[in-house]
Order: sequence, then structure tokens, then C-alpha cells
Amino acid sequence: MTPSARSAPNLLFVSVTFSGHLNPTIAVARACNQRRLSAAKDASTPATHAPDADAAVVLNGAAAPGAVRFAALSRDRSKVEAAGLEFVDLGELSTEDEKKTQQMMAVGPSANEGKDSLSIGCQLFTLMERAMFPPLVEALGSGGAAAGTDAIVADFATLAAHDAAEHLGLPLVLLQQGPLGMILTAAGFNSANMYSHVPLESPGPFLQRERLTLVQRALNPVLKRVVDSHLRGVAGPFRSAVRKHLGLPSVRLSMFGYAPSVERVLHLVSGSMDLETDRPLPPGWHMTGQHNVDFSEGNFPVPLVKAGDDTNRDLEAFLQAAADAGRPVVYIATGTVAKPSKAQIDAIVGAIQAMEGASFVWSLPKDCQELLPGEDVAEWSGGRAKVLAWAPQQALLGHAAVRLFVTHGGLNSTYEGVTAGLPLVVLPYFADQPINAMHVVNKGLGTMLDPWNFTAADLAEAVQQLLADEDTRARAAEMGRRLRARTPGPRRAAELIFEFAQA
Repeated sequence: MTPSARSAPNLLFVSVTFSGHLNPTIAVARACNQRRLSAAKDASTPATHAPDADAAVVLNGAAAPGAVRFAALSRDRSKVEAAGLEFVDLGELSTEDEKKTQQMMAVGPSANEGKDSLSIGCQLFTLMERAMFPPLVEALGSGGAAAGTDAIVADFATLAAHDAAEHLGLPLVLLQQGPLGMILTAAGFNSANMYSHVPLESPGPFLQRERLTLVQRALNPVLKRVVDSHLRGVAGPFRSAVRKHLGLPSVRLSMFGYAPSVERVLHLVSGSMDLETDRPLPPGWHMTGQHNVDFSEGNFPVPLVKAGDDTNRDLEAFLQAAADAGRPVVYIATGTVAKPSKAQIDAIVGAIQAMEGASFVWSLPKDCQELLPGEDVAEWSGGRAKVLAWAPQQALLGHAAVRLFVTHGGLNSTYEGVTAGLPLVVLPYFADQPINAMHVVNKGLGTMLDPWNFTAADLAEAVQQLLADEDTRARAAEMGRRLRARTPGPRRAAELIFEFAQA
């Protein structure tokens, strides 16, 4: 039911700065703001609408009821405001914390081939927790920029928001941006993974395929408890130390858990059971569809070139030239956190050079482009590759010329590729990426390679096999159609958030 304008809640969204967390949180906040403005429009008699429908609605000279605000570090202001959201500035990290963050970001994905990423992740997110909690509580207090907030809506890893909800007695909505099994464990709900048909979903040597053997079914309850205990053992000291520093009660928490004193919590999982192993969810948990994707009718494909904007015309011309030559285009992107090594870049370059029947668009950070064979991409690729420091990913994935996606397997990228209906080759580095890759393999939507040891020949073979595999392409296309036919994740999340905040 569409809420009335009079009952629109005051929501404060909060996210850490990393794009895999920030972007989907902004997408849900934007959907909530659009819902608020739509309700105000429906209730207005008469109403005057501002030119930017996402920015403001005026009802008989008064602003639309309710508020959707977004709290983040100062560096994220432009991205938040570009979404038409009111920004609440939480300041910046100290020089020392910024230095530590950059060091962990540089080392984390590649530390011991990703095996030490859990410890580094705990350090990183608790550092953010310690830095963001004081200004967040101040903003929520009387006279603060977010005073009068009815509910906090936060990315699951934004631990300062968990703490603020506890400290101020506010309802909490957690946007769980990760594969279901991993998120349930990290949030302290490992019991929901104990069904015998559910595989162990944890990065590392015990990661399992969906079809379990009888031995795995027998051992899994023990293994799942061991993994849960290990996660709590690694995360616990970091969380306890920060809580002590912030003056919060001593409570034993899982990595992304919250104190029992937070009485009202809603969990919105960014994903679909179409990729997961189906299981009953705990009370208060909902699968909403992916939070970063709105590929519904009218929004897909996302136009690469927009009227009056020549930004991507060269890219469009490259794609059209490939199509005219009968060459399928492969889009390659390995995320914004993990930086590919020289060996990995060499392997990708070698694969591009070996596959003369295909063209490639490669999203590669500027500082990594120094590791390419030369600045003249056309020369070493035979004119079949275009390397970009940033690529319009959602538009590329829906482009008719693009036939396959080579990805690191982050949750957002995985769902963007799957929802676009493309087969995937996944190079999963760390954290949730191996689990997302396994889901792709389980559902017959692609393949995965060892990111630390793949060769040019390995990648070329995987790409060529998938381009020729009509069955996989058909499954991927059907999965994309199925996901696009549903209420988009941001909109479904907004519906549930309004219901929760108004209860």
C-alpha cells in the first residue's frame, strides 16, 4: 500500500565509503525518496512540482512530509547529492586513519592470496566504526542535521549505524549486501544455514557446490559451527575493542552483528533465491532482489549514449564496429577494491591477443594501466580492445554487442551481469566473491577461474567455450528475463522500509 504523505517517515541512510557498499545503499535511499515524493504528489491538492522530480515536492507552499537523508564521509557528498538526497556530513577520517585505510585497501585483497582478508576486513570496518560513530550520534541528537529520525537504514558493514541504533534506541534496517549464507553467519544467524540441503558458504577450502554428498551433509553441521566460531573469534576482539573505546556495553558480537538491546531490526538481503540455495529465512529477513539494479521494463537496456551527451560516443562506435565485423564483445572488469597484479594483467592481455575473433572493453584503473604492454592499446590488441579507467557498466552489460562478462564476482557486478542475461567468467579474489562465483557455476550461468594462478590460455579457453555454449547462453538469458520481470530490488526494499518505519 502506498503510504500517505502525512505518514512518510524520517529515514537516515548511512554507509561506509567503499563503492560496493555505498552504491547500493544510495540506490535504495533514492527509491525511498522517490516513494516519499510520489506519496506527497498523490496527496497534494493542488501541488506544485519542482523541475527535478527527485529533488523536491512543494505542497501548497510546504515541503513534502517526511525526509530521506544520507549520512556518509565528506568525500561522498557529490555522489549522494547527485542522487537527489539530502547529505549529512560525518566529516573525514583522521590523517592516521586514512593512512591505515589506504594500507589495508592496498594489501587486503592480495594478502596471502586473499586468505588474510577476513582479519584485514575486520580491522577496516571497525576503524570506520570508531571514526563514524561520534559524528553520527551528534547528527541524530537534538538540533543535529538528522534530528527526528524515525529509523536508521544502513549498509550491513556500517557498524557505527548498528551502534547508534543501540545507543539512541532507534529502529534499524540493515541492507545485507552479500550472499545469503555468508551474511546470515556474519550477522549472528548461522542457525538459518543448518538445513541439511544448504551447502557451506564460506570462502576457503570448505566452500561447497550446491549438490552435496552424503558425507558433506553429515559433516556440515560441525563445519558450519566451526566456521561461525572462527568468524566470531577473529572479529570479536576488534569489535570489543572499539565498543570499549566508544563507551558501549561489553557484548559479544559476530562480525556484523548488533546488540540485543536493538529491539526492532529489519534485514533486507540484496539478492534472489534464483541464485541462492532456497531455505526458510529467520523472522524479519527478506530477499528483495539486488539493491543496485533496476533493470525493469523501461530501464533496460540502459542507454549508453544519452541525448545531448557525447561522453560515450567513442565507446558506442567501437561496439558498433565490432558488431559490424561479426565479433562478439567481451566486457572485463575486476572491481574497484582489488587491483590486478602484473601477472594477472599479462594473462588478460595474452588472452585478448589470442582471441582474434572477439573484441574487448576492459575497465582498468588508471594506475594499473601502467602495467599494460604499452600506451597504444590498438597496437598491442590489433584494434580489438578498448581500455577505460571507468566504464558505464550497467549500460555496457545491456548492450546488444556485449555477449560475455569477465568479472571479479562482487555481489553488485554478479547480479548486474546475471540480470542483464549474460554468461560470466568469474575471477573471485576474496571475501564474498568466491561464493558468488560458486552460485554462478551452480546455476549453470558461467565458470570461474583461480584469480591467482590463471594463464592467458585458461582465460581464452573459458571465454571461447562460453561464447560457443548455446545452452549456457540460453540459461543466462532466461535468468535475466526472470529477474528483470520482478519488482526491482531498490523499489521492493523501499516498500518494506516504509512499512517497517511506519509500524
